[in-house]
Amino acid sequence: MPPAAAVLIEDRNAELFQPDTALPTQFDDLWARSPRLSPGPRLALAVLQLAVVDFFKYRGARREPEQRMYRKARCWLTSKDQSWPLSFLNVCETLQIAPDQLRTRVLAASPFEREAAIREVGKLLDAGRR
Repeated sequence: MPPAAAVLIEDRNAELFQPDTALPTQFDDLWARSPRLSPGPRLALAVLQLAVVDFFKYRGARREPEQRMYRKARCWLTSKDQSWPLSFLNVCETLQIAPDQLRTRVLAASPFEREAAIREVGKLLDAGRR
């Protein structure tokens, strides 16, 4: 290979492996269109998911620690208190969910619905670990 061709190939390879440059402002549009929740609503969703899972999973538990988890979840779900930022009513407001409808649906869920909800919440939690 002639030396000029080798230099040309090296220059071309160097161009291929140069990082692309992007301005921070170019990412603003991407982040604005992102379907991800901002940290506040994401935390609210995680609290709601955990309460629903605990309520369903430990319903009818025989051991005291599991019974305590069920009671705490039930107390949180049925509370009308809004003084705590992550109370059930405030979480629902943050997530734009009708609290009375959600509460009624969770409290009246059949065993099949409870099992399905536990599986679905698990999928949501796994999807959130990116």
